[in-house]
Formats: sequence, structure tokens, C-alpha cells
Amino acid sequence: MAIIIPSYFTPDGDGVNDLWLPANMEVYPKIYIKVYDRYGRFIYSLEDNKNGWDGIYEDNTLPTGDYWYVLKPNGLNDGKEFIGHFTLYR
Repeated sequence: MAIIIPSYFTPDGDGVNDLWLPANMEVYPKIYIKVYDRYGRFIYSLEDNKNGWDGIYEDNTLPTGDYWYVLKPNGLNDGKEFIGHFTLYR
């Protein structure tokens, strides 16, 4: 089963797409995902919050823009690495 990466999310509190969270991750119990802003600043780690990212960094709402992820399905030492981006819309 493939991991489905959302291409965007809208953390506006309406209950629809409020979190960025890939689907089908349960197939990969050691999944490693880190999210970065466009400047390469580390923003979010799936290890710290498996419920999804809400668009907040250090108690501040981040602006609309593209954010980048690094995903390793079988943990940090996995030789497979997937890199991509998604958009946060405010």
C-alpha cells in the first residue's frame, strides 16, 4: 500500500484539511518524516506528533507557502528517501 502525501492543507479550523498528515502510514511503523520551510529551517517531525502538523511553529501560525518534506518509510537509516513539497493555505 502506498503512502499518500497531501499536496496541500488549510489549517483554518473548519474541520476540513486542518492537518498535514500522509495517509496509509500504518503500513510503515518506523516511518520518518521531517518538514522544512522554503529556507531549509526544520519545522515539524512526525516522530514528535503522529496526529499531523497544524501549521504552527514555535507557537506561531506559519504563512501560506510551500513546505518541503523528507520521508523515509522504514526509519531514519532507510536507504530509500522521498523528498517533495506541499502547500499550506491560510
